[in-house]
Amino acid sequence: MDSSRKPEKLNPRRHANIFSQLLFVWAIPLLYKGSKQGLNTDDLTQCLPQDCSEDLGDRLENKWYSEVERAHRKGRRPLLRNAILRTFWLPAVVDGIISLIYIIIKSLIPAVLAQLLMQFQKQNAPTSVRMTNVTTGTEDVIANATSRTVRSIEAATMKNMSLLSLVTDIGVGAGSGGGKCL
Repeated sequence: MDSSRKPEKLNPRRHANIFSQLLFVWAIPLLYKGSKQGLNTDDLTQCLPQDCSEDLGDRLENKWYSEVERAHRKGRRPLLRNAILRTFWLPAVVDGIISLIYIIIKSLIPAVLAQLLMQFQKQNAPTSVRMTNVTTGTEDVIANATSRTVRSIEAATMKNMSLLSLVTDIGVGAGSGGGKCL
């Protein structure tokens, strides 16, 4: 169906280990080449099998037909949102867990650095001044980290709510086709 030329190079991420994938080490040669010479269409690589749009589209289509049948049995309109969630729930959960871990680590870094700085201050400061600075500094760091964590969670929640609203709107529009579904 698609007559355009497909990339011939294998995707370097295909054989990358977990650390290479987490740190994007597999992309360094491409980034280096792009910074020195620029990139063109010959530098494109094949999609990973799990990222091929044809396979993903087929999976979504199957879930959509299942949603249509389920909605017909229950006497309601089918929702595209349900088909999307059933198709992509596992990657979304994994990405959410990774994001949560990242937020927690990012929030703990200032507290860890404050503790490290306090270790160095213990060697140089008198006892009474050191104790006052420790409690005030630690409270400030914890309050700052907590505030940033709450703001991050609020921002992520707002993004998720807007995405869910968009998907719901699309699902309502797609589900009202008068019997014709995707």
